[in-house]
Amino acid sequence: MKKFFLKDSFILILVSLNALVIFISGFDLSNSIIISILDVLDVFFTFAFIYEACIKISTYSWNGYIKENWNKLDFILVLISLPSILIIFLNVEMLDMSYFLVFRTLRVFKVFRFFSFVPGVEGLLKSVKRGLKASVIILIAFGAFLFVISILSNNLFKESEIFNNPATSLYTMVQLISIEGWYEIPEAIQKDIPTINVFFTRFYFVILLIIGGIFGLSFVDAVLVDAMVMDNNDDLDKKVDELKEELKEIKEILKKIQ
Repeated sequence: MKKFFLKDSFILILVSLNALVIFISGFDLSNSIIISILDVLDVFFTFAFIYEACIKISTYSWNGYIKENWNKLDFILVLISLPSILIIFLNVEMLDMSYFLVFRTLRVFKVFRFFSFVPGVEGLLKSVKRGLKASVIILIAFGAFLFVISILSNNLFKESEIFNNPATSLYTMVQLISIEGWYEIPEAIQKDIPTINVFFTRFYFVILLIIGGIFGLSFVDAVLVDAMVMDNNDDLDKKVDELKEELKEIKEILKKIQ
């Protein structure tokens, strides 16, 4: 049994089955027997993951186990899953511990374990990390831009419900910049402003859409993607340089032969 919990393929099967149980549990089930079976299965998988962590710690030692980032995630997910077991074995109503029910929703985080089995995920995460580091100044500048236009829009259209405070204004600006239903924003404001200001209102939001939604997001995406693929480009450049050196050596050998 111990060797099975050290195999990634076996753990992947457990994670997949557990994900299926979580998915089915999300439905509004009226059959109490099915609900009980799903609860038992959830407890079983939680104990299985606890046993897996114990096996790996005893096999690789605590330091050897915890140095792997995915094991850190697994351990945190196991700890998050523990309250769901308490819900099953304790009489929640009698002990007035109903607030623990919120922890049952945290079971869904177990599905994140899928990422540890994705081929090349380590390289992908490194690329994302490198991209975020390279884009941090751009992201800060873009965030400052959103903050400024949110405050400005709040002062300009304070009478409107979607701009009545800075927080709501920020949410509306994010919606505008994402180009998702942006046209609904000026239409909603037109109901609360004089007709003569309708043109300037539309012009204002079109300018913000072009600057932030089209050019701004495109620029941020370009910087992020460029930083993420930079490592691959460096590898290609090195290989090209190596090929050039090899071609030079071949040419020199051919000259000597001639």
